[in-house]
Amino acid sequence: MGTPGKIETYKAQIGNIAEQFDNFELWKKDIIFCLINKEQNQKLLEECPFVPFLDLAVVFILYIYEQGEYRRILLRKEHLKIWGVTVDTLYQLARENTPRLLPADAAEMQSIMKEMFGEIESLKRTPKMLILGNSKSIYGAAVLLYDRLLEELANRLQSDFLVLPSSVHEVLVLPYQREKKWDLEVWKRTVLTANQEYMLPEERLSEHVYVYSREKGKLEIAV
Repeated sequence: MGTPGKIETYKAQIGNIAEQFDNFELWKKDIIFCLINKEQNQKLLEECPFVPFLDLAVVFILYIYEQGEYRRILLRKEHLKIWGVTVDTLYQLARENTPRLLPADAAEMQSIMKEMFGEIESLKRTPKMLILGNSKSIYGAAVLLYDRLLEELANRLQSDFLVLPSSVHEVLVLPYQREKKWDLEVWKRTVLTANQEYMLPEERLSEHVYVYSREKGKLEIAV
């Protein structure tokens, strides 16, 4: 995977904002984060500030509105030097900004399928599944980092839950009963197959399934 989505290359990034780019105060409210696969992006991460998260990497984007559209500038180490800020500063700002600029959004998979195709008998036998992302449908997997969102989701489901990494833009969530180990193996194979056969390399998030534990209050790689 190269850069997440259509993010501009370093040479083309600054463009019309070059004269004001060194003014960190002007841009700090526009810094967001997204999740990418760490192993597949090792070369990219040599150039970019990031924070490890499970088998993923949290990278940072300047998300600005210019000339009637949003531009997405992947932040590089050069940018931090210009601004004189740390990775921790970027992360704390992105924690505040991303939920505000890209609010979390969830929809029931079964409801969407029913709207598209009408009543399908087999859907009645499938597990209840949520599509979790954001209102802009870009970098939606980053909602996994939103404060208290996973805790609130577990309370809503009244159970632990699995997270299937659909893409960098969204994930799938379904309740999980730990005694059903066989189900977990099925979902692991499903994620591998989806990545290999249906996903573009730059859209792939992970080949692992994650599990959120209500008791531990955190997300982990399911084993």
